[in-house]
Amino acid sequence: MADYSMVRDQSGSVCGLWLRSPEEAQNRELLTMLLIKHNLPRELSATVLSGDYRVVSNTFDNAGGCFVMFGKGLAPGEKTMHVPGKKWWQFWK
Repeated sequence: MADYSMVRDQSGSVCGLWLRSPEEAQNRELLTMLLIKHNLPRELSATVLSGDYRVVSNTFDNAGGCFVMFGKGLAPGEKTMHVPGKKWWQFWK
């Protein structure tokens, strides 16, 4: 099974996953199985199956891997810089 952990927002809700393997982060079936395994809302599974998530390299700590983020939540250590009409992502520790 995958080496992973949950990413939670300030309210404690799951807003993403951390996975050691970038290849596994691209595997929609694996991501869906992880969400089902933890009885997370079906809306998250639908989000994953539709491909509506972002994969962000982990630059937050030295654990490596990447974050799979659902919705508009930022990955740990991620900051945004808004340019009208475009989104630019920058990563800081």
